[in-house]
Amino acid sequence: MKLPVSDLNNPQKLIQCEPFIEESIVQNPENPDAYIVKAAILLYKEEFDEALYYANKAIGFNPTNAGVYVTKAAVLSNMGYHEQAGESLKEGRNHSHDCPSLNWNYALWQLQNKNFAVGWNMYRWRKVHTPGHIRTLEPEWNFNIKNKHNSTLFVWGEQGLGDQIMFFRFLKQIKGTFGFKRIILECNPELYTLFYNNKNNVDDVIAHRSDFHIPFHYDYHCSLADLPYNLGICTEDDMDGKRRYLVADNKVRERFKQSFASLNTKGPKIGICWQGNPGHSNDKNRSAKLDDFEPLKQFGPLVALQKDVQCSVPEGMELMALHDGMINADYTAAIISELDVVVTIDSFIAHLAGALGKKTYLLLPYIHEWRWADGKGSSYLYEDVQLVKQTIRGSWKEPIETVINRIKDQYV
Repeated sequence: MKLPVSDLNNPQKLIQCEPFIEESIVQNPENPDAYIVKAAILLYKEEFDEALYYANKAIGFNPTNAGVYVTKAAVLSNMGYHEQAGESLKEGRNHSHDCPSLNWNYALWQLQNKNFAVGWNMYRWRKVHTPGHIRTLEPEWNFNIKNKHNSTLFVWGEQGLGDQIMFFRFLKQIKGTFGFKRIILECNPELYTLFYNNKNNVDDVIAHRSDFHIPFHYDYHCSLADLPYNLGICTEDDMDGKRRYLVADNKVRERFKQSFASLNTKGPKIGICWQGNPGHSNDKNRSAKLDDFEPLKQFGPLVALQKDVQCSVPEGMELMALHDGMINADYTAAIISELDVVVTIDSFIAHLAGALGKKTYLLLPYIHEWRWADGKGSSYLYEDVQLVKQTIRGSWKEPIETVINRIKDQYV
Protein backbone atom coordinates (compact mmCIF):
# COMPACT_ATOMS: atom_id res chain seq x y z
CA MET A 1 0.00 0.00 0.00
CA LYS A 2 1.40 3.38 -1.00
CA LEU A 3 0.04 6.59 0.49
CA PRO A 4 0.26 9.96 -1.22
CA VAL A 5 3.09 12.08 0.18
CA SER A 6 0.56 14.50 1.69
CA ASP A 7 -0.99 11.68 3.74
CA LEU A 8 2.31 11.00 5.50
CA ASN A 9 1.56 14.12 7.56
CA ASN A 10 -2.03 13.08 8.26
CA PRO A 11 -2.16 11.11 11.55
CA GLN A 12 -5.70 9.88 10.93
CA LYS A 13 -4.79 8.45 7.53
CA LEU A 14 -1.65 6.85 8.96
CA ILE A 15 -3.45 5.10 11.79
CA GLN A 16 -6.15 3.85 9.44
CA CYS A 17 -3.63 2.21 7.14
CA GLU A 18 -1.43 0.68 9.86
CA PRO A 19 -2.89 -2.89 9.62
CA PHE A 20 -2.41 -2.90 5.86
CA ILE A 21 1.19 -1.74 6.22
CA GLU A 22 1.96 -4.57 8.63
CA GLU A 23 0.46 -7.06 6.18
CA SER A 24 2.36 -5.51 3.26
CA ILE A 25 5.69 -5.87 5.10
CA VAL A 26 4.98 -9.54 5.81
CA GLN A 27 4.02 -10.25 2.20
CA ASN A 28 6.84 -8.21 0.67
CA PRO A 29 9.69 -7.53 3.12
CA GLU A 30 11.63 -5.66 0.43
CA ASN A 31 8.98 -3.00 -0.24
CA PRO A 32 10.55 0.39 0.64
CA ASP A 33 7.21 2.22 0.41
CA ALA A 34 5.81 0.15 3.28
CA TYR A 35 8.81 0.98 5.43
CA ILE A 36 8.41 4.71 4.74
CA VAL A 37 4.79 4.64 5.93
CA LYS A 38 5.72 2.46 8.91
CA ALA A 39 8.36 5.01 9.91
CA ALA A 40 5.82 7.84 9.60
CA ILE A 41 3.34 5.95 11.80
CA LEU A 42 5.97 5.34 14.47
CA LEU A 43 7.04 8.99 14.27
CA TYR A 44 3.47 10.06 14.99
CA LYS A 45 3.40 7.66 17.94
CA GLU A 46 6.70 9.17 19.15
CA GLU A 47 8.43 5.78 18.99
CA PHE A 48 11.49 7.41 17.51
CA ASP A 49 14.09 4.64 17.72
CA GLU A 50 11.86 2.24 15.80
CA ALA A 51 10.87 4.97 13.36
CA LEU A 52 14.53 5.60 12.59
CA TYR A 53 15.09 1.86 12.09
CA TYR A 54 12.35 1.65 9.46
CA ALA A 55 13.43 4.89 7.75
CA ASN A 56 16.92 3.45 7.35
CA LYS A 57 15.46 0.20 5.98
CA ALA A 58 13.52 2.17 3.38
CA ILE A 59 16.70 3.99 2.34
CA GLY A 60 18.56 0.68 2.14
CA PHE A 61 16.07 -0.69 -0.38
CA ASN A 62 15.67 2.56 -2.34
CA PRO A 63 18.51 5.01 -1.65
CA THR A 64 17.59 7.30 -4.56
CA ASN A 65 14.09 8.11 -3.23
CA ALA A 66 14.55 11.68 -2.00
CA GLY A 67 11.33 11.61 0.01
CA VAL A 68 12.66 8.91 2.33
CA TYR A 69 15.33 11.30 3.58
CA VAL A 70 12.60 13.77 4.59
CA THR A 71 11.02 11.14 6.84
CA LYS A 72 14.39 10.23 8.32
CA ALA A 73 15.17 13.92 8.92
CA ALA A 74 11.82 14.38 10.68
CA VAL A 75 12.59 11.45 12.98
CA LEU A 76 16.08 12.74 13.77
CA SER A 77 14.76 16.24 14.39
CA ASN A 78 12.16 14.94 16.85
CA MET A 79 14.91 13.03 18.63
CA GLY A 80 16.74 16.32 19.09
CA TYR A 81 19.43 15.57 16.50
CA HIS A 82 19.20 18.80 14.52
CA GLU A 83 22.52 18.55 12.67
CA GLN A 84 21.96 14.89 11.73
CA ALA A 85 18.54 15.85 10.38
CA GLY A 86 20.22 18.40 8.14
CA GLU A 87 22.71 15.80 6.92
CA SER A 88 19.80 13.55 5.95
CA LEU A 89 18.23 16.36 3.93
CA LYS A 90 21.54 17.12 2.24
CA GLU A 91 21.95 13.47 1.34
CA GLY A 92 18.50 13.45 -0.18
CA ARG A 93 19.36 16.49 -2.28
CA ASN A 94 22.36 14.58 -3.64
CA HIS A 95 19.81 12.31 -5.30
CA SER A 96 17.23 14.92 -6.31
CA HIS A 97 16.92 18.71 -6.38
CA ASP A 98 13.29 18.59 -7.51
CA CYS A 99 11.52 16.98 -4.54
CA PRO A 100 9.17 19.67 -3.10
CA SER A 101 8.90 18.23 0.42
CA LEU A 102 12.68 17.74 0.59
CA ASN A 103 13.45 21.29 -0.56
CA TRP A 104 10.80 22.80 1.71
CA ASN A 105 12.18 21.04 4.78
CA TYR A 106 15.71 21.95 3.73
CA ALA A 107 14.64 25.60 3.59
CA LEU A 108 13.29 25.46 7.14
CA TRP A 109 16.47 23.76 8.36
CA GLN A 110 18.61 26.49 6.78
CA LEU A 111 16.46 29.23 8.27
CA GLN A 112 16.64 27.67 11.71
CA ASN A 113 20.43 27.76 11.36
CA LYS A 114 20.10 31.44 10.32
CA ASN A 115 21.55 30.73 6.87
CA PHE A 116 19.17 33.30 5.46
CA ALA A 117 20.59 33.72 1.96
CA VAL A 118 19.99 30.04 1.19
CA GLY A 119 16.93 29.72 3.41
CA TRP A 120 14.80 32.51 1.92
CA ASN A 121 15.63 31.36 -1.58
CA MET A 122 14.59 27.77 -0.80
CA TYR A 123 11.55 29.02 1.16
CA ARG A 124 9.84 29.66 -2.16
CA TRP A 125 9.48 25.88 -2.54
CA ARG A 126 6.42 26.13 -0.26
CA LYS A 127 4.49 27.17 -3.39
CA VAL A 128 5.13 23.75 -4.90
CA HIS A 129 5.05 21.80 -1.64
CA THR A 130 1.59 23.08 -0.64
CA PRO A 131 0.15 24.56 -3.86
CA GLY A 132 -3.44 24.53 -2.60
CA HIS A 133 -2.56 26.92 0.21
CA ILE A 134 -0.84 29.55 -1.94
CA ARG A 135 -2.66 32.00 -4.20
CA THR A 136 -1.74 32.04 -7.87
CA LEU A 137 -1.65 35.57 -9.24
CA GLU A 138 0.09 37.34 -12.10
CA PRO A 139 2.37 39.14 -12.64
CA GLU A 140 4.59 38.41 -9.66
CA TRP A 141 7.12 41.02 -8.54
CA ASN A 142 10.70 40.10 -7.73
CA PHE A 143 13.85 42.03 -6.86
CA ASN A 144 14.93 42.27 -10.52
CA ILE A 145 12.03 44.60 -11.24
CA LYS A 146 13.15 48.03 -10.02
CA ASN A 147 12.28 51.68 -10.42
CA LYS A 148 8.57 51.10 -10.97
CA HIS A 149 7.68 54.70 -10.17
CA ASN A 150 4.24 54.57 -11.78
CA SER A 151 3.29 51.08 -10.60
CA THR A 152 1.09 49.68 -7.86
CA LEU A 153 2.37 46.74 -5.82
CA PHE A 154 -0.20 44.47 -4.21
CA VAL A 155 1.26 42.69 -1.14
CA TRP A 156 -0.90 39.95 0.35
CA GLY A 157 -0.73 38.21 3.69
CA GLU A 158 0.06 34.53 3.72
CA GLN A 159 0.09 31.86 6.43
CA GLY A 160 -1.03 32.54 10.01
CA LEU A 161 -1.49 35.72 12.02
CA GLY A 162 1.94 35.39 13.65
CA ASP A 163 3.74 35.08 10.32
CA GLN A 164 1.92 38.07 8.88
CA ILE A 165 3.01 40.15 11.88
CA MET A 166 6.57 38.85 11.54
CA PHE A 167 6.83 39.71 7.83
CA PHE A 168 5.03 43.07 8.19
CA ARG A 169 8.33 44.62 9.34
CA PHE A 170 9.81 44.37 5.83
CA LEU A 171 7.26 46.65 4.19
CA LYS A 172 9.18 49.73 5.30
CA GLN A 173 12.03 48.85 2.93
CA ILE A 174 10.01 48.30 -0.23
CA LYS A 175 8.82 51.74 -1.21
CA GLY A 176 12.09 53.59 -0.72
CA THR A 177 14.24 50.84 -2.23
CA PHE A 178 12.17 49.98 -5.30
CA GLY A 179 10.23 53.17 -5.93
CA PHE A 180 6.68 51.90 -6.28
CA LYS A 181 4.14 54.67 -6.61
CA ARG A 182 1.57 52.84 -4.52
CA ILE A 183 1.67 49.81 -2.19
CA ILE A 184 -1.51 48.10 -0.98
CA LEU A 185 -1.47 45.41 1.70
CA GLU A 186 -4.10 42.71 2.07
CA CYS A 187 -4.28 40.89 5.42
CA ASN A 188 -6.50 38.70 7.58
CA PRO A 189 -9.58 40.56 8.89
CA GLU A 190 -8.35 40.10 12.49
CA LEU A 191 -5.23 42.11 11.64
CA TYR A 192 -6.87 44.80 9.53
CA THR A 193 -7.32 47.55 12.16
CA LEU A 194 -3.88 46.97 13.68
CA PHE A 195 -2.12 47.12 10.33
CA TYR A 196 -4.22 50.04 9.11
CA ASN A 197 -3.26 52.06 12.18
CA ASN A 198 0.41 51.20 11.54
CA LYS A 199 0.42 51.67 7.76
CA ASN A 200 3.24 54.21 7.61
CA ASN A 201 5.02 52.06 5.05
CA VAL A 202 2.07 51.34 2.76
CA ASP A 203 -0.59 53.46 1.10
CA ASP A 204 -3.59 51.37 2.01
CA VAL A 205 -4.65 48.20 3.83
CA ILE A 206 -7.60 45.96 3.00
CA ALA A 207 -9.00 42.85 4.65
CA HIS A 208 -9.07 39.84 2.37
CA ARG A 209 -12.48 38.62 1.26
CA SER A 210 -13.66 35.04 1.48
CA ASP A 211 -13.77 34.87 -2.34
CA PHE A 212 -10.27 36.44 -2.56
CA HIS A 213 -11.58 39.05 -5.01
CA ILE A 214 -9.19 41.99 -5.45
CA PRO A 215 -11.30 45.14 -6.00
CA PHE A 216 -8.62 47.36 -7.55
CA HIS A 217 -5.99 47.43 -10.27
CA TYR A 218 -2.42 46.47 -9.50
CA ASP A 219 0.67 46.08 -11.67
CA TYR A 220 2.58 43.53 -9.61
CA HIS A 221 1.90 41.34 -6.61
CA CYS A 222 4.06 39.78 -3.91
CA SER A 223 3.36 37.63 -0.86
CA LEU A 224 4.47 39.06 2.50
CA ALA A 225 6.47 35.85 2.95
CA ASP A 226 8.53 36.57 -0.17
CA LEU A 227 9.69 40.00 0.98
CA PRO A 228 12.84 38.71 2.78
CA TYR A 229 13.97 36.96 -0.40
CA ASN A 230 13.31 39.99 -2.59
CA LEU A 231 15.06 42.28 -0.12
CA GLY A 232 18.13 40.04 0.12
CA ILE A 233 17.84 39.45 3.87
CA CYS A 234 21.10 37.68 4.76
CA THR A 235 21.96 38.50 8.39
CA GLU A 236 20.34 38.88 11.79
CA ASP A 237 20.83 42.64 11.54
CA ASP A 238 18.84 42.61 8.30
CA MET A 239 15.91 41.14 10.26
CA ASP A 240 15.76 44.42 12.22
CA GLY A 241 14.80 42.73 15.48
CA LYS A 242 15.70 45.75 17.62
CA ARG A 243 12.94 47.89 16.14
CA ARG A 244 9.46 48.10 17.66
CA TYR A 245 7.28 48.44 14.60
CA LEU A 246 3.72 48.18 15.92
CA VAL A 247 1.85 50.44 18.34
CA ALA A 248 -1.59 50.03 19.84
CA ASP A 249 -4.40 52.56 19.53
CA ASN A 250 -4.20 55.00 22.46
CA LYS A 251 -7.98 55.24 22.91
CA VAL A 252 -8.29 51.47 23.16
CA ARG A 253 -5.30 51.36 25.52
CA GLU A 254 -7.03 53.83 27.83
CA ARG A 255 -10.03 51.52 28.05
CA PHE A 256 -7.91 48.63 29.29
CA LYS A 257 -5.78 50.84 31.48
CA GLN A 258 -8.91 51.56 33.46
CA SER A 259 -9.78 47.86 33.56
CA PHE A 260 -6.38 47.04 35.04
CA ALA A 261 -6.52 49.80 37.64
CA SER A 262 -8.21 47.48 40.13
CA LEU A 263 -5.71 44.64 39.72
CA ASN A 264 -4.17 43.91 43.11
CA THR A 265 -0.86 42.57 41.83
CA LYS A 266 2.13 41.71 44.00
CA GLY A 267 4.51 42.68 41.26
CA PRO A 268 4.26 43.25 37.52
CA LYS A 269 1.03 42.96 35.55
CA ILE A 270 1.42 39.66 33.71
CA GLY A 271 -0.52 38.40 30.70
CA ILE A 272 -0.50 34.71 29.86
CA CYS A 273 -1.30 32.60 26.81
CA TRP A 274 -1.15 28.84 27.22
CA GLN A 275 -3.10 27.55 24.21
CA GLY A 276 -2.52 28.08 20.49
CA ASN A 277 -4.66 27.20 17.49
CA PRO A 278 -5.68 23.56 18.02
CA GLY A 279 -5.53 23.03 14.26
CA HIS A 280 -1.77 23.68 14.18
CA SER A 281 0.24 20.60 13.16
CA ASN A 282 2.44 20.82 16.27
CA ASP A 283 -0.20 22.02 18.71
CA LYS A 284 0.01 18.98 21.00
CA ASN A 285 3.65 19.91 21.69
CA ARG A 286 3.59 23.71 21.61
CA SER A 287 0.44 24.28 23.70
CA ALA A 288 0.34 23.90 27.47
CA LYS A 289 -2.45 23.68 30.05
CA LEU A 290 -3.55 26.46 32.34
CA ASP A 291 -2.45 24.24 35.23
CA ASP A 292 1.13 24.50 33.93
CA PHE A 293 0.97 28.27 34.53
CA GLU A 294 -0.37 27.85 38.07
CA PRO A 295 2.97 28.77 39.79
CA LEU A 296 2.68 32.28 38.31
CA LYS A 297 -0.21 32.98 40.69
CA GLN A 298 2.35 34.06 43.30
CA PHE A 299 2.56 37.41 41.48
CA GLY A 300 -1.16 38.03 41.98
CA PRO A 301 -3.96 38.26 39.40
CA LEU A 302 -3.04 37.26 35.85
CA VAL A 303 -4.55 38.42 32.56
CA ALA A 304 -5.67 35.79 30.05
CA LEU A 305 -4.52 36.68 26.52
CA GLN A 306 -6.96 34.27 24.90
CA LYS A 307 -10.37 34.71 23.38
CA ASP A 308 -11.82 31.75 25.22
CA VAL A 309 -11.01 30.26 28.60
CA GLN A 310 -12.65 26.85 28.38
CA CYS A 311 -11.00 25.16 31.33
CA SER A 312 -11.19 25.27 35.10
CA VAL A 313 -8.96 27.81 36.80
CA PRO A 314 -6.51 26.29 39.33
CA GLU A 315 -7.35 26.89 42.97
CA GLY A 316 -5.92 30.13 44.24
CA MET A 317 -5.26 31.55 40.76
CA GLU A 318 -6.97 34.83 39.95
CA LEU A 319 -7.44 35.10 36.20
CA MET A 320 -8.80 38.20 34.52
CA ALA A 321 -10.50 37.07 31.30
CA LEU A 322 -10.92 39.84 28.73
CA HIS A 323 -12.03 37.68 25.83
CA ASP A 324 -15.10 39.88 25.23
CA GLY A 325 -12.70 42.75 24.57
CA MET A 326 -10.33 40.80 22.31
CA ILE A 327 -12.36 41.43 19.18
CA ASN A 328 -9.31 41.84 16.93
CA ALA A 329 -5.52 42.13 17.07
CA ASP A 330 -5.69 45.89 17.69
CA TYR A 331 -7.59 45.35 20.94
CA THR A 332 -5.25 42.53 21.93
CA ALA A 333 -2.33 44.86 21.23
CA ALA A 334 -3.89 47.46 23.53
CA ILE A 335 -4.21 44.89 26.33
CA ILE A 336 -0.59 43.79 25.90
CA SER A 337 0.61 47.40 25.87
CA GLU A 338 -0.90 47.94 29.35
CA LEU A 339 0.90 44.91 30.80
CA ASP A 340 4.42 44.69 32.17
CA VAL A 341 5.21 41.13 31.09
CA VAL A 342 3.81 38.53 28.70
CA VAL A 343 4.34 34.80 29.24
CA THR A 344 3.19 32.80 26.24
CA ILE A 345 3.56 29.59 24.30
CA ASP A 346 4.46 29.82 20.60
CA SER A 347 1.38 31.55 19.22
CA PHE A 348 0.57 34.80 17.44
CA ILE A 349 0.63 36.47 20.87
CA ALA A 350 4.43 36.02 20.93
CA HIS A 351 4.81 37.84 17.60
CA LEU A 352 2.38 40.60 18.56
CA ALA A 353 4.04 41.23 21.92
CA GLY A 354 7.48 41.17 20.29
CA ALA A 355 6.50 43.65 17.58
CA LEU A 356 5.08 45.94 20.29
CA GLY A 357 8.38 45.78 22.19
CA LYS A 358 6.80 44.21 25.28
CA LYS A 359 8.95 42.18 27.67
CA THR A 360 7.98 38.63 26.73
CA TYR A 361 8.94 35.14 27.83
CA LEU A 362 8.27 32.68 25.04
CA LEU A 363 7.92 29.08 26.23
CA LEU A 364 9.14 26.70 23.53
CA PRO A 365 8.57 22.95 23.27
CA TYR A 366 11.47 20.52 23.09
CA ILE A 367 11.17 20.58 19.28
CA HIS A 368 10.23 24.06 18.16
CA GLU A 369 9.60 26.08 15.01
CA TRP A 370 12.49 27.31 12.82
CA ARG A 371 11.66 30.95 13.62
CA TRP A 372 13.24 30.68 17.05
CA ALA A 373 16.65 29.37 15.90
CA ASP A 374 18.26 27.34 18.71
CA GLY A 375 15.61 28.41 21.23
CA LYS A 376 18.07 30.18 23.52
CA GLY A 377 18.58 33.76 24.70
CA SER A 378 16.88 36.71 23.02
CA SER A 379 15.10 36.21 19.72
CA TYR A 380 16.78 37.81 16.71
CA LEU A 381 13.26 38.59 15.49
CA TYR A 382 12.26 40.57 18.58
CA GLU A 383 14.86 41.91 20.98
CA ASP A 384 12.42 41.95 23.91
CA VAL A 385 11.40 38.30 23.53
CA GLN A 386 13.32 35.87 25.74
CA LEU A 387 13.27 32.22 24.63
CA VAL A 388 12.77 29.59 27.35
CA LYS A 389 12.89 26.08 25.94
CA GLN A 390 11.84 22.73 27.41
CA THR A 391 14.74 20.51 28.46
CA ILE A 392 12.42 17.55 29.03
CA ARG A 393 9.97 16.69 26.26
CA GLY A 394 6.43 17.65 27.25
CA SER A 395 7.35 19.21 30.60
CA TRP A 396 6.70 22.91 31.22
CA LYS A 397 7.82 22.79 34.86
CA GLU A 398 11.41 23.93 34.33
CA PRO A 399 10.58 26.68 31.78
CA ILE A 400 7.95 28.15 34.12
CA GLU A 401 10.39 28.04 37.03
CA THR A 402 12.97 29.84 34.90
CA VAL A 403 10.45 32.54 33.99
CA ILE A 404 9.46 33.02 37.63
CA ASN A 405 13.08 33.46 38.68
CA ARG A 406 13.71 36.00 35.92
CA ILE A 407 10.60 37.99 36.81
CA LYS A 408 11.66 38.02 40.45
CA ASP A 409 15.14 39.23 39.51
CA GLN A 410 13.65 42.10 37.54
CA TYR A 411 10.64 43.17 39.59
CA VAL A 412 10.71 41.74 43.12
